[in-house]
Amino acid sequence: MSKPENLIVKLLKCPAVSLPATVIAGVGLGILFERQRAKKQLQTTAEPKTTIESNHGELPAEFVVSNKELAQIMLELTQLLGDRKSLEAIIPRAFTEEKELRNVCDNLEYTNNANDLHGLTKALSEPIWDLLDRGGKRWRPILGMFIAQAYGRSIDEVLEACSLVEIVHNGSLLIDDIEDQSQVRRDKPCVHLIYGADIAINAGCFMYYAPMLSLLKSYEKKFSKEKILRILRVYSEEMVNIHLGQGWDIYWHNCDKIAHIPTETQYLQMTAHKTGVLARMAARLTCEIIDLPEIVQKKFATFCEKIGVAFQIHDDILNIVGDEYVATKGYYGEDIFEGKMTLMVIHSLNNSSAEDQARLLDILKMKTKEQTLIDEAIAILKKNGSIDYARSKEEALIQEAWDGIKNYIPNNRYKGCLKALAEFFVARKV
Repeated sequence: MSKPENLIVKLLKCPAVSLPATVIAGVGLGILFERQRAKKQLQTTAEPKTTIESNHGELPAEFVVSNKELAQIMLELTQLLGDRKSLEAIIPRAFTEEKELRNVCDNLEYTNNANDLHGLTKALSEPIWDLLDRGGKRWRPILGMFIAQAYGRSIDEVLEACSLVEIVHNGSLLIDDIEDQSQVRRDKPCVHLIYGADIAINAGCFMYYAPMLSLLKSYEKKFSKEKILRILRVYSEEMVNIHLGQGWDIYWHNCDKIAHIPTETQYLQMTAHKTGVLARMAARLTCEIIDLPEIVQKKFATFCEKIGVAFQIHDDILNIVGDEYVATKGYYGEDIFEGKMTLMVIHSLNNSSAEDQARLLDILKMKTKEQTLIDEAIAILKKNGSIDYARSKEEALIQEAWDGIKNYIPNNRYKGCLKALAEFFVARKV
């Protein structure tokens, strides 16, 4: 598969003809002026965007990727992230030398080479890598890699940006676990339970900012200021969005304080910001870096947002009925204990008897860990068909997402990977 051709700016050349000297001189000056003007225009114009067809249609059978193939590809890309030490390049496993600190901080006027590196290792590196080393699906950076490869571009071109998204995601988990009073994350006690809430909050916030600083330092040598500004804007917009989504989520799961039960559309908007936002960030950053047209960037943003929402709905379903999920958490219904307004809860509250509605709200307000009460709440959700409704909604979102982007992706193996990844979100067991 050949790489997309770059747009080439062609300057008109004046043919050699027999003319009086004054005319030739005048034409020569005109050409010189025009070339200078064109050169100046090129210097101030944004990078040309790759031309993309929009009629690729359904994925041909030869490019369909099975779940088994997808799992192997994702494993290889996850190993690539580790082998390239792309995450370590942003956040060291330990601050052992002064240069590692200087990678993230230029203002060391008072201490020079006498900084407490051990303290930073204990306060930042250890809690951060405790979480990162527990694994995770790493699907957000892989999503960005698939997009780049679908357009014939190299993983190396987007690896730094994709790594940034993975670190930011894990930083949000550190903060989210404190806000939700969670106990378990990836088969182990949450980071704040091991190192303390103060350490975890500071480390989580560090994971929001250190990756972008690292990216900017690298991209200053590669891209124009205009392109860097666009990349920074994408990052800033999505970081604001994730806090909007988290704000709604936190407010709603304080059931005794909210003024009304959120609607389904409000839930979808919250989840688009809370969960869909980092998938959208991965897509938007990738699209900017490889110069895809604005229309394609918008299509991918919508695609990734929808599959992110479907991912969250499926997470909520697994939280109350997934056997494998329970094995990692130790019990069913963590969302019930946290009082969360999931899609299933909202559907049940709007489609149940007054008695069931009141009882479900009472249990959510209790923030109880008593399994019999959690099971009672789950029984209400099942009785009102809310789990089945959530399943149908997540499947519809995946289909909508794919229908909106399929015509803009060239038909190749990586288009198949993108489709398989989206479908995996609602088929997974954990």
